[in-house]
Amino acid sequence: MKNKTLPIVAIIIMVFLGACNTDDDLLVNNPEQTRTLTLTASMPDDGPTTRIALEKNDDNTIALTWEATDKLQLLFVQNDFKEKTEAAVKNITEDGKKAQFDIVLPSAITEGDFTLYGVYGAGGLDEENPANVILPANPGNASSLEDVQTRKDLVLYFESANIDVANPKVTVLFQHLGSLFNITLKNTAATNLENIKEVRLVGVGGDGKWAYNSNEGAQTYNLLTGEFENQGTAGNYISFSAASTTVLADEEINFWGWYPPLPEKHWPELKLELWNETTATATSINSK
Repeated sequence: MKNKTLPIVAIIIMVFLGACNTDDDLLVNNPEQTRTLTLTASMPDDGPTTRIALEKNDDNTIALTWEATDKLQLLFVQNDFKEKTEAAVKNITEDGKKAQFDIVLPSAITEGDFTLYGVYGAGGLDEENPANVILPANPGNASSLEDVQTRKDLVLYFESANIDVANPKVTVLFQHLGSLFNITLKNTAATNLENIKEVRLVGVGGDGKWAYNSNEGAQTYNLLTGEFENQGTAGNYISFSAASTTVLADEEINFWGWYPPLPEKHWPELKLELWNETTATATSINSK
């Protein structure tokens, strides 16, 4: 099919969760007897909101609340010792903004300081190297916000260093490792847009190495170094799957996807392309 431009299509691109934080309290009850940490994770009352159950609000923010099935993957680090564990949610407040997790200290940590990392979402911590967070695989395949939630296509994490075994009372900060993208494509023409399989945001200019975790496999983030690994795999576009292959005249369709930005990489101007199974069938006439 011949490639064409899209003067008839209105495009709205929104980015959520790029710089939101949650403050969490890490408390200990009778550490010498039970050696159990109680992690209380709190959601903010104002500003950009975050939650593990995703829902789009009327004001175009994304709300997050804890759910009864939520689990955190944790990494204890002390010198050369590393141990991965998991904690299920214990108690959730009525508004869903605060949850508690009981965490058992590893038996190998008996004295001194240690560092605790926590991760929610995506593939969790790698089995062979638990310092690596497995990012969402094929994040562009989520065709709705519900898909993003079901697939856990987002990553929240925290790091708390120099925790004293004798008095492990600290405050931790959850951070977003990437951003959630929403593209709204509206067909303002009198005819339908058909055979849409995916849309791509493609870089215009630049070195073509800004789009990370956009290939078929999931990439990783190292908690200890604070770096994304295999950055050489970065490409020049991020993709989004279509929930429907046809956009009727004067109708619109939404695309969702989660992608992490590489540090010190400036995103270029972006153009939008519509794709069928193998070919770009339409391209926006302007870039953003």
